[in-house]
Amino acid sequence: MTDPYNNRVSWPRTYLTKAGLLTSPRRGFHQLTDRGREARAANPSKIDLTFLSQYAEFLAFKALRRETVGGSVVPDTAAESATPQEELEAAYQRIRAELEAELLDRLKKCSPAFFERLVVDLLVRMGYGGSRQDAGRAIGRSGDEGIDGIIKEGKLGLDVVYIQAKRWNDTTVGRPEIHRFVGALVGQRAR
Repeated sequence: MTDPYNNRVSWPRTYLTKAGLLTSPRRGFHQLTDRGREARAANPSKIDLTFLSQYAEFLAFKALRRETVGGSVVPDTAAESATPQEELEAAYQRIRAELEAELLDRLKKCSPAFFERLVVDLLVRMGYGGSRQDAGRAIGRSGDEGIDGIIKEGKLGLDVVYIQAKRWNDTTVGRPEIHRFVGALVGQRAR
């Protein structure tokens, strides 16, 4: 069951963040951006969806929130002709999309060491090699020669999977990085 208070606070926080008025430098802390301070200085009578619609980023966010349900587009304010089931499905899809965006944003801000451990933990949870203690190690550190983690491929641990975890923000991993990793694999005599 969801906490009504957190739900009431979460939506405005998300909307203010998407409009560029609020930022979260770390978990549990929020601060106004320069744009947010300008908006506060303008002393609007209220900050609602109409007010936030003046910001292009917020409009882009709202456009992304339009989800397809049963092959047709259902707007954020579900159409009157939509069935309750379609409204619930549209709401679920919007919440899921927002959660995905927030999770991706947090992953882009986390430390490289945390990201490497997360990748190893994810592979263990996907069934590679048994438990975290038995199967996987995050070894990423200075001088790791490009190997960020090692995980046993099966429960018997006969084969080893070498991992390089790269958290690249909106770019692709280039050829030099791939070559370094291949070189590290050769150094480990990996197949």
